[in-house]
Amino acid sequence: MKTFAELREYAITQYQKIVSKQAEVNKAYQKLIDLNIYAPDYLKKIKDEGETEVAKVRASVVADLEAAVKLTVTEKRTALNKMLADAPSVEQTNLLTALRIQGSEITPDEIKSIAVQLTGNYRALHSLQIIASQAGHNLHIPVSYDYQALTDALRWTEKYLHSAIDDLKNTTDYREMGLDSKVFFDVWGGKENGAPDDMNYKTYAIDILDGNEQTTPTVEPRKLTDQEQTIVESLFSDGLPSGDAMTQIMNSPELRALVSLHPKYKVLFS
Repeated sequence: MKTFAELREYAITQYQKIVSKQAEVNKAYQKLIDLNIYAPDYLKKIKDEGETEVAKVRASVVADLEAAVKLTVTEKRTALNKMLADAPSVEQTNLLTALRIQGSEITPDEIKSIAVQLTGNYRALHSLQIIASQAGHNLHIPVSYDYQALTDALRWTEKYLHSAIDDLKNTTDYREMGLDSKVFFDVWGGKENGAPDDMNYKTYAIDILDGNEQTTPTVEPRKLTDQEQTIVESLFSDGLPSGDAMTQIMNSPELRALVSLHPKYKVLFS
């Protein structure tokens, strides 16, 4: 299976094999009871034999699902490791070097534009995220290229799937299963109208890992710290530069940058 959405569809189909076999066994057993000619010991023997057949189908389904989960998780983990190992291209490396030289002068709009260009390479995006942070900006990487978010989602999904399979393995009636497992296997048979989703599975496995959640890079502009705001405000009195404050500001790129971030005084440099 290529996706975790496909894996769930496969799990629902496999679960129905158990349901069908159980219904077949129950129907045959009830037919014998209705004849009212067989001794209890014989009926018990037939019932036990039928349940053994169901158990064999259940064991086969569990084995198939365990193999499918292992394959899907392994493929996704391999893809994540490859994403982590892919180095930026020469052009991307040169661009990132130029941005480091630019330092605190880099603007949020520049960061966002460049992030879009670097989308597809985790290492390049992560490096840009560090450069943005050093300039005081917060770059939010799309979840489809956020290695840690993807790794956390895969870890959660793998645990969830093993829990659901264990539930299927260790119970003989769906009413004994946990709610998450009931929803995952669609035990109520609502698939015709769209099987109900476990929203956690949808978020972690389908939206994040399958890449159904498409996002673009966003940037939170640098904000003044309390100390920096105090420094800027000390240069002004009644809304105007005090003393030789304007000379200080114009002669200091650092002070000029701070003033340009102040919500009240940034108009001086707009």
